[in-house]
Amino acid sequence: MIIPNGNHFCCLALNGPRLKVKQEQTVLPGLVISHEQNTFELEPHWVEWLGTIHANSFRESTLFITAIWTRWRLIREMYPFHSHSTIA
Repeated sequence: MIIPNGNHFCCLALNGPRLKVKQEQTVLPGLVISHEQNTFELEPHWVEWLGTIHANSFRESTLFITAIWTRWRLIREMYPFHSHSTIA
């Protein structure tokens, strides 16, 4: 899963729990669980902001839960008065 530019995401990384099946699983549209985090790389400014210890802990986690909000979904949530038919 690759996160397209312009989308927002949240990733919860846990150390301990594991998936029995070592593959990415889509739980709901935009909500994915995986045994590895391969959707994005922690860029240097994130490592600096989080700190090396937290960044390494994130990288070494065993379960990742990632939620992605597409740009159009954000627009619909922010501006519900717009017709859904005008926004793809």
